[in-house]
Amino acid sequence: MGILSALNSAVGGLGAQSFALENISGNIANSATTGFKRRETFFAELVRSNNSNVARVTSGGVTASSRSTISLDGDVRPSKVGTHLAISGPGFFSVSADPTDSSLAPRYTRAGDFEQFYNSRNALTYLRNGSGYSLMGQNVDPSTGQPVGEKAPITIDKTSQSAKAAQNITYKLNLPTKASTTSKGDAWASPPAGVLAGKVTKADSNDFMDNSIPGGSVTLYDAQGTPSVLQTRWVKLKDDPTSGRGEWAMFYRSVDKPIAATDTAWEQIKSPTSQTGGVMAGGSFFFDKNGKQLDNTSSVALGPITIEGKSFSGLTMNLAATCFADKNGQANVNQLTQDGYSTGEFQGVEIDGNSGVVNYTYSNGQTVKKWQIPIVAFNGANYLKAENGGAYSETVQSGGPIDIHGSLASSALEASNVDISDEFTKLIVTQQAFAANSKVISTSNEMMQSILQIIR
Repeated sequence: MGILSALNSAVGGLGAQSFALENISGNIANSATTGFKRRETFFAELVRSNNSNVARVTSGGVTASSRSTISLDGDVRPSKVGTHLAISGPGFFSVSADPTDSSLAPRYTRAGDFEQFYNSRNALTYLRNGSGYSLMGQNVDPSTGQPVGEKAPITIDKTSQSAKAAQNITYKLNLPTKASTTSKGDAWASPPAGVLAGKVTKADSNDFMDNSIPGGSVTLYDAQGTPSVLQTRWVKLKDDPTSGRGEWAMFYRSVDKPIAATDTAWEQIKSPTSQTGGVMAGGSFFFDKNGKQLDNTSSVALGPITIEGKSFSGLTMNLAATCFADKNGQANVNQLTQDGYSTGEFQGVEIDGNSGVVNYTYSNGQTVKKWQIPIVAFNGANYLKAENGGAYSETVQSGGPIDIHGSLASSALEASNVDISDEFTKLIVTQQAFAANSKVISTSNEMMQSILQIIR
């Protein structure tokens, strides 16, 4: 009977609009939830008649179902917390519901409000978001800087960093064609015999300082992290009048305040290759008339050098030098660095938004790459199963996770993609539709009452 069908359709309409109201309510409730994805209500018609005469087919009932908007981004907003993360575009963070249980399958989320969380059960510190999910990542190989191994919950090791002895010195500079020395000479024409042999004694120090220019200094560290300052000076020697070849000698300060007149104050750092016809006994650095270095000094083995009684062995200097005119007549040092460092206390965690690398920072100025944050995507992201706390788990329809190079921002959070004004509009429409279905029920009831009164 048509009236009963209309009554059933109206009852179904009430249920469908109630379902829509439930989605709207949940969307509004989570409008401030980090990474929340609103759910739309999808209505579908239920056809009750299978009459072949299309002119006799009536409007059927309705069913309501949810449609996810996981693939629609929310706004990315800045945050003052360095470990807060946001993904722009497709992708999800891999997270663990319980980092102490390796048997649990990973879950996936866009809620990147990760902060350091100390787990008293195993005395480890994790990066956990507000919903209790711990961020997963891959260890970074310190030698290659590349991620290795399987994904695992990221842990923060706050132990101090051990000292490292210097092994490599990088030295880049330009030497002037004419040095501006205290002696005012173009070159040191007559160095003492000891200087020619590669050592400057206390007695020759003043003469040496007057005929040399500073080459910069760098602090070296030994295996215990004890610092020593390596000071350098350069001596300009006579140019070859025929070829225009220039000769320079490099020295480092071994003793700051020698006592006896014969004690060594400066020692020569010798070139690994030798050119014939030089003023020094050996080991000078030579430049052609165009300012190009003639020696292969990309790797100068310093051997054991001694600074204030402390010996450094195994040092290699990577030298890149030129000899061009300089108006000040001084050495222009572009870089003088070394790779050693002292013991450092753990200071904090920094996340590089471009690479997704978790770095540890230490009080000695060192930054060490520790973890790589992977971003995964799904072919059917909107078919992921929603879990509590803004997380998702994979389904047959979503497919498995695929590692991608997503766009990651640190010190940022993705806001909910709920538009309050849009939800209020849908709320009004839903209310009106619910009221209209209620009116259909009232009308159907009145018609039924009219029929029942016929038989009286």
